[in-house]
Amino acid sequence: MVAGSPQGSAPAPADPAALAAIPDLGRKNAMDLILIRGFAAFQYIDPEAYLRRLRSPEIEIVHSDLPANVRHLRTHELKATRKRRSAAILAHGMEQVSGASAWLR
Repeated sequence: MVAGSPQGSAPAPADPAALAAIPDLGRKNAMDLILIRGFAAFQYIDPEAYLRRLRSPEIEIVHSDLPANVRHLRTHELKATRKRRSAAILAHGMEQVSGASAWLR
């Protein structure tokens, strides 16, 4: 991420009790359990809130005299921001279509 870019809202809670309630599935699925616990340790952000915070700087940047590749997030330094913005748009769209929650990491 580029310094000064918006961060997401509060992380989605990782409920330790819910993780403890996952049944022991035996050796075959032990890796699945490790993977689930690993994902629970990440901090997630709401894509809609992220896009809303990103919108006001975008408007200012579009109307500035910056080079086109900077305005369109097409520099190497802005690659992570561009990818996160694209992921947020995808996640928000999937929320709208499916009705299920989608979070960004």
